[in-house]
Amino acid sequence: MEGLSLVFGEYELAYYGVSREQMVLSSCVGYASALIFGTLLGMLSDLIGQKKICLTFCILHIFVGIWKRLVSHPSVWLASVCLSLTNSIYLFNFETWMVIEHDKIGHNKDTLSDMFWLMTFFDSASFIGSQMLANWLVGNNVEQHLVSPSTASVLLAVISLIVVCRGWKDSSQTAAFKDYSRSLFLCLID
Repeated sequence: MEGLSLVFGEYELAYYGVSREQMVLSSCVGYASALIFGTLLGMLSDLIGQKKICLTFCILHIFVGIWKRLVSHPSVWLASVCLSLTNSIYLFNFETWMVIEHDKIGHNKDTLSDMFWLMTFFDSASFIGSQMLANWLVGNNVEQHLVSPSTASVLLAVISLIVVCRGWKDSSQTAAFKDYSRSLFLCLID
């Protein structure tokens, strides 16, 4: 899903009349939101469970995809913030989910590095594949088919939402709020 929204880069923003300064500013806003809220999402995922944060990942992609499809000139800042948050969720939450499931199944700890290698490889391959899909959906007529990758992103997000809801049985939290407050207190004392 990440590659579908990133395939055009500056071209899509320039098509909607966004200046280079606004592009840089929206990127900075996105990075700042990932820095500020992304770190809080890590703690939130421990408190409410990884499954709910993964569902948030899918819902944010659905929101941005439908919004780009319906609004002729979407807000660059809101899309940048939402997609930066989904990127943060992807980077920490799905890896945490994989490690928890790996430990739950009882696999050897040595196979965990192989699992990360495979996950990184397939992540890169799916990113390239999604960009190829976006280019294929657009075809030769960019003006007419510019929103087609948004439709594909919504479709993939809905499929992901169904897979996470049906395939993930455990939605337990991994930490309590008092554990975080105790850790913060100990960190401030030292």
